[in-house]
Formats: sequence, C-alpha cells, structure tokens
Amino acid sequence: MAEEHQGQKVTLLFPKCHISHSKTTPGLVTTHESIDCLVSHDFQLLQRMGTRPPLPSNNTPAYAGKVPINEKKMADLKKLEKYISAEYQTFYAEVLSWPTTSVYNEYHENQDD
Repeated sequence: MAEEHQGQKVTLLFPKCHISHSKTTPGLVTTHESIDCLVSHDFQLLQRMGTRPPLPSNNTPAYAGKVPINEKKMADLKKLEKYISAEYQTFYAEVLSWPTTSVYNEYHENQDD
C-alpha cells in the first residue's frame, strides 16, 4: 500500500510495518519499518489535527428496520434451531422471522459493475 506523505509516496509493507499512535495527537499515525526503527513516516488521518470525528449516539440505530438475511444463511440458521437453549429461543425466533434476500452481499454484487 502506498500513501501520499507531504508530496512523496511512501510504500508500506504491512507484514513488516509497525504502526503506532498516541492519545496526545489524535488523527496522527506513525509507521516504522520495525519496532524502534529510526526511520518513521507520519500520516495525518483527520482533516484538522486534534479534532475528533462525530460519532453516532448510543440511541441511533445502525439500520432502519431489519436487515434482510441471505436465504442460504437463513436456511443454515434454521438447521441450528434445535440446538438453541430455552433462554435464547425468543431471540432466535425473532431472527428467524426476519426478511430474507437472495443477494449474497451487496458489496460483492456491486463489484461486478
């Protein structure tokens, strides 16, 4: 992976790359070729240093309504129903009532375009 670094391209080899960050400088990531290596590269991940991106509140649902479950996954879940303990039956019955879809994964489906 290559990142722009003050006008230069820096290649990061993740299996060999040590990445660190500090609470005192949020949004700044420092990479080293190895632990305690003298050569390092800093990458700014925030538009303005020291600011934090807004996060959703705990009361904000991630999705509006129920997210459809793939039909094949739903069939697999139904096979497991007999192994679910009594304390989780209500939750499991709710999940099994969710809508289904034949789409495997919207991300992968859109990659074919």
